This record gives sequence, structure tokens and C-alpha cells, in this order.
Amino acid sequence: MNQPDQLDDLFRQRLYHAETAPPAFVWPGVEAALRRKRRRFILWWCFAGLGLISTAATAFYLNQGTSPAAATPATELAPVVAQHNIQPTAIAATETASSFETANIPILPKTNKHSSLHKTAVATAVKENIAQPGQKNNTPSSIAKAGNKAPAISMLPEQAPTLLSHNQIIPPRPPVKAYHLPKKKKDKSCYDFEEHPNVWLVDAYLGPSILNQRVSTADPEYSSYISQRQSSEHTAIAFNGGVRASLLLNRHVLLRSGLHYTQLTQVFEHADPQYVEINIKVRQELINGVWQTFTDTISIDYGENYQKIYNRFGMLDIPLQAGVEWRSGRTGFSVQGGASLNLLFWKQGNMLAPDGTVQSFSPNTGNLEVFRPQLGASLMGSVQWFWHVSPRVRVFAEPYYRHVLKSVTVDAYPLQQRMGFGGIQFGLTKILD
Repeated sequence: MNQPDQLDDLFRQRLYHAETAPPAFVWPGVEAALRRKRRRFILWWCFAGLGLISTAATAFYLNQGTSPAAATPATELAPVVAQHNIQPTAIAATETASSFETANIPILPKTNKHSSLHKTAVATAVKENIAQPGQKNNTPSSIAKAGNKAPAISMLPEQAPTLLSHNQIIPPRPPVKAYHLPKKKKDKSCYDFEEHPNVWLVDAYLGPSILNQRVSTADPEYSSYISQRQSSEHTAIAFNGGVRASLLLNRHVLLRSGLHYTQLTQVFEHADPQYVEINIKVRQELINGVWQTFTDTISIDYGENYQKIYNRFGMLDIPLQAGVEWRSGRTGFSVQGGASLNLLFWKQGNMLAPDGTVQSFSPNTGNLEVFRPQLGASLMGSVQWFWHVSPRVRVFAEPYYRHVLKSVTVDAYPLQQRMGFGGIQFGLTKILD
């Protein structure tokens, strides 16, 4: 029986001197391997401990969430129910039954019955569990099957809530926040026409003008006379200016009136080829006691008589206009049109008469009556572009045209002369509330 042991001892004795010590470089590797095994062992235990702790915490949390608790008193639910517009006649909580059916009510974690979250949740559950038409599982008879010990909720006839419990509530739904687009920042350099849609605008302007003149006649005999007048009269300078007030209604509609002045300067040039200048001398002598007069011709000049005279016209009018204005940021434009009534028409200067002589047409001279005392009515229109320098001050440029409806000459004059004025107005606008 001991023969195998003896053989083992015999082999062990024979092989004892055959053992060889491992070299020195092997031991560091062996120690590193041992440390790795020890580190893996420690990490494994750490993970195992964390797993056990997590499992225990989850079980404890679930146990706390499903533990029975006292129901929320009706006095605490009253303000919450009133806040959510729930109209039950009474909510009576009785002793909890040992067994009843709560099929459609989720089980949620336990909450503090005195917290606002719990009260809101209970009220929401009452509100959302009102019986709807066709829902038979929400009636009181289908809620409890444990006899008189089941909770009873007394509601209006058309309202049948499900069973409410402290731990069996429906969480409140978070309120839906309305999304509002960010308001556009207002430009501080512009006037707020949204807040003040009806304002007054006061303008002052000045600018150059041009004359559009057309002369015609019904008698062919005066055709050459029209050519002589057109060749002897040339427009030199014209300008316009004025002040006006505009009422802006509903942010876009304009009503405008004021005073508008236009001045026109014409150059009249004429040379008479048949001009003859005779210089004479008149003298008196006493002969035989009687004074006698003698005329002596000193010189006779033949040539052209050249004349250059500046004719001036001035017109003062009251414009009556309506228009529409559009704006975009600090800039905008408006379009307006209407009529103009002439208050004053003054004139002075010379022109060719129908007989070919040069005569004055200034009033009260008695030489030549050409123009009417007033121009009457005119039609006018304009387009304005403006830019805000500040909220209440803006500058503008406004091209305009005005056409006189009737001829500016009197009926006795053989020619009909019609006039129109165009130009541009540069001005400043002040906005008044």
C-alpha cells in the first residue's frame, strides 16, 4: 500500500540536485503578474458591492412607493379643486378596503401629502378622471367590489371619478408655454408711428424750378409775331419755396396745405435793324424884337437798336393736396396730388408788341396789357423721398410739377400763353404730436 509513496520519495531524492534556480530577471515579471491578479480581485469586489448597494436602494425605494399611506383630507383638496375648476358636490373618503379593483390607475412613488405637487396631482387626477360618455369602467360601481368598505366619491350625476388614493394619483401635466417671437427692436432714430398714428408734419423747403411755356394763336396772321416773341424771350432763373402743414392720419394718409411761392426771371433781348437816330439842336433868336425858333440837324445815325431787359414774374399760391406715405426704417417716400389756388401774380418788364415795337407790360403803365391779374387754379403733383435725421426731424427731396389750367393772357391779346412749372424742393420736416 505504501509502494507509490516510496516511489515518489525516491524520484524526489534523485531529482533534488537537478533543480535549477530561475534567473533574476524572471522575478519582476512574476511579481507584476501577482499584483495584476490582486488588483482584478479588488475591482471585482468593488463592482459586486456597488451592485448590491444599488439593488438594495432600488428595493427600498419601491417598497416606500408602494407602502400604504393616509389619504389626503378633503379640506386640503378644496383649494386645489377650486383652482382647477372641479365641481364635485362632495368627496368622501372611507376606510380603505382590503381588496378592490383599480384597473386604470397607475402606481406612482410616494409624495408628501402637504406639498403643492401632491395637491396639484390629486386635483388633476380628479379633473381628468371624470366619466366620459361611453366609458363604463369609470363608474362607481365598477371601481370597488368590496362592499361597503370601498371608497365612495359623491359627484354630480354626469361626473364619475375613479378611485383616488394617496399613492395612486396621476401626475400633473406641465403647463404648455406659449412661444412668442422676439419683438423687433425699434430704431431710436425713427418716430414711433405705431404708437402715434395721427401726427402733424410741418415743412419748409426751397429749390430750383423750370418754366414750360407754350404760345399759340387762332389767327394765322400772328404766326410771325409768335416767332419774334419766342426768339426774343429766354428764361434765366426760376426758383420755388414755401411752408406747409401736413396731417398724417392712420400712419399713411396725408392731407396737406400751405403757401407756395414761385419766381421766374426772363431775359428780353431785341435789336431793330431799321433804327435811325437823328440828333437835332433847337435854338431861338431875337429878330426885329421878335423871338424866332430854329432847328438844326446835328447828326443822323443808322444802325441797330439793341435792348436787354430782365422781365420778372412772381406767383403766390395755396396748395391743397392729399397723398399716401410709406416708410421702411429711417427712410420712406410719399405720393401726393391736388390743386393750387393763385393768390398773387405780379409782373414787370418789356416785350414786343404786335406792331413790332418794344412796349412795357407792367401794370399801371398804360402801354401794353398782356397778362391777367391772377392765374386762377392749377393742378399739381409731387413725389417725396425722406430720411429721418432724428425721431422728430427728417430731410426730404420732392420733385413736383404744376400746370396752370387757363391761359395767363387777357382775352384782348391776340396770343394765348399757357404756363407750367416744374422743379424740385429740398426741405426739412418737423413732426409734432
